[in-house]
Amino acid sequence: MRIWIIVLFALIRRDEALTKRASLTYKHGEVQLRSDKGKDVVLEPGRGGRVRINGLAQINGALLSLKLNTAKNQRCTKANKGVLVYRNGAMEICDGSRFVSMNAKLGSLHNPASSCKAILEDDWSAPSGAYYIKTEQTTTKTYCYMEDIPGCGGGGWTTVMKTNGHMSTFGYDSSYWTNKKAYHVNGGQSGADHQETKLPTYWATPFTSLCLGMMTVFQRRPNWIRVNYKARSLYSVIADNRYRSFSIGRNKWKSLIPGSSLQKYCNREGFNSRPVTATGNHRVRIGIVSNQENDCSSPDSRIGFGGAGWACGKKSIDNLIFTGNTARCSADNGNKAIKTFGYILVQ
Repeated sequence: MRIWIIVLFALIRRDEALTKRASLTYKHGEVQLRSDKGKDVVLEPGRGGRVRINGLAQINGALLSLKLNTAKNQRCTKANKGVLVYRNGAMEICDGSRFVSMNAKLGSLHNPASSCKAILEDDWSAPSGAYYIKTEQTTTKTYCYMEDIPGCGGGGWTTVMKTNGHMSTFGYDSSYWTNKKAYHVNGGQSGADHQETKLPTYWATPFTSLCLGMMTVFQRRPNWIRVNYKARSLYSVIADNRYRSFSIGRNKWKSLIPGSSLQKYCNREGFNSRPVTATGNHRVRIGIVSNQENDCSSPDSRIGFGGAGWACGKKSIDNLIFTGNTARCSADNGNKAIKTFGYILVQ
């Protein structure tokens, strides 16, 4: 297959032909040319391997053309960011790591995005749905929540995980929390349903906010809460099993599940939240654990994702609630054992 490297020149025709080099930039999924007068125009693919330049007549009377040179095995690297190629019947540009199509929408197969937020910033009319997200060396079709989510706010949320509190797939001791293996990626193409999934976005997508949702079998849609936290990825704050704190308040956690219950004290929130000393009591990968005593030595209640542990020194059904709420021993709304479906999104 022949690959064409495209070198752009501005040919200004007045009384005689002069040649000037014009600069190219890549913004918002488009290739833009800046003329010597500072005017930005967009390059668009045309027929027969030619390139049409939008707004040509407005560039100070300049006539622009393309000079094509052959090259083989052209690679996209940081060093040749902005290089254009013509192949497979389409124009592509190097964005510093890969060649992306000039005429494909951001989030499509031929122009995958880094996140759902990037897609929405490029096109504010983009609807919620499955888009192609690029993570390291993998491209995965991923559900994007483009509308505002009550409890989380602004759209552009990228799906990371979906869990089922009835299933041990994502229990506290599951290796999926500590490895970089995807699980049932097809389940990540849909929104808030009953499918489980773990996508490459778990270990490869940086974020500044989490949107956490839970839904019981009796609900038609999840309840959501927002956590502001900056990290390289969810994997980076969970996989080493270290406790990392954040605080949104016990009432926020309780708002995830109708009729939920927690003990009054401890209220240890964060990633890998677990007892300070005891090993068998409640623990959770993302969430809150609480205690009836004024310490965090032996919590008997929890709300969160990736749960495990029993209550009040006795093994019980609590250890089989992997996402949801379980509470014993003087909890503020009585004893509870509520399994939910869980949704973890990042932005």
